[in-house]
Amino acid sequence: MLISNNDYIGSTFMLPRIRFRLRDQCPGKGSQVHLTLRDTAMLNIYTASDWNTVTRDVFYTHDLETTPLQIKTDSAVGSEEKVTVWFYTADDGYPLYSGAISLKFTDPPKYYIGWCSEDWTTFPVDLPAEQIWTITETATTVNIACNEVDLVTYTFSDSSRSACVPTWSRDIVNIWFRSGDTASDEFRAKPGMLSSTRKANIGTNNVKL
Repeated sequence: MLISNNDYIGSTFMLPRIRFRLRDQCPGKGSQVHLTLRDTAMLNIYTASDWNTVTRDVFYTHDLETTPLQIKTDSAVGSEEKVTVWFYTADDGYPLYSGAISLKFTDPPKYYIGWCSEDWTTFPVDLPAEQIWTITETATTVNIACNEVDLVTYTFSDSSRSACVPTWSRDIVNIWFRSGDTASDEFRAKPGMLSSTRKANIGTNNVKL
């Protein structure tokens, strides 16, 4: 099915063993969105440049290597709320883990780099009351910024864990907010830095919208 206008917004589509809903504005007239869906997965189509409400335990297409991810939170220090976002490949079959970031609003707040950190690490500065987090990945590092202030630049090769470099070296094209994430309110691709390709490939059932 070719999405050529916004007539389908709000519609729920049933595919073999999959159910999903077009929640946001179409990418544009005449645009095609190509999806490959794993039988038991749910994939949300979202408007990349706008703020989107976080839904837990679904895949979102996002190429972190070309487009920084922004997450909006308003958690208070000491609330014990957490951001937990995992990253995945687009390998045929079951997607592979390709990294994770966790932020914990303890007093003081801390962060954890999945497959790399040995333990939680305290942020070097105090956090504002409302936060827009930006996660940026390069071939060798992951950067965490809050309200456009760089807080952490983590170099994968500095990790003592053997899984760090090979895990983060995989292509990241899908993100997943875990059910234990209690802090993430909204997310988007960082404006002005959108990837030219938004293709989900997380399974074996090829679907063309």
